[in-house]
Amino acid sequence: MSKKNIQTIYPATRIQCGMLFHTLSSPGSGVYVPQHAIELEAEIDPQVFDAAWRLVIERHDVFRTAFINLETDKPLQVVLRDVAVPVQHLDWRDADAVDHEVRFSRLLHDQWTAPFDLVRAPLMRICLVRLGQARYRLVWTYHHAILDGWAGPIVLGEFFRAYEA
Repeated sequence: MSKKNIQTIYPATRIQCGMLFHTLSSPGSGVYVPQHAIELEAEIDPQVFDAAWRLVIERHDVFRTAFINLETDKPLQVVLRDVAVPVQHLDWRDADAVDHEVRFSRLLHDQWTAPFDLVRAPLMRICLVRLGQARYRLVWTYHHAILDGWAGPIVLGEFFRAYEA
């Protein structure tokens, strides 16, 4: 984390401290890791898809937030000016419907249980899986310390509006 890339630093909230403690105590458990899986029936432009996520990340500090001082009782939030968009694109057009379901189930589990590196923003993962002509599945996984479950659908709505624009 470059000092030039730091926008601001402030204390983690009490709730965040608890979430961080439980996350560090149970790595790979999926504790405090919400996940949204959405089926999309439209042709998706991967470059526009990535750009729409980049816009959402630029607009909201939480998506550029990491945590430091995790070994203390006073963790800090560090908001960065710029972070890379963590989009993974998978192409499963070569598989049949049964294989899609097996792979997708495994992908959901792997994305949910993969530990987040709490000192590296963004604390989210985005995966777009192409299943066929105009058939996709979007998986968005994030750490609850940066976003609550109520805000997830609002952010997705913002993403889809950015994509459509």
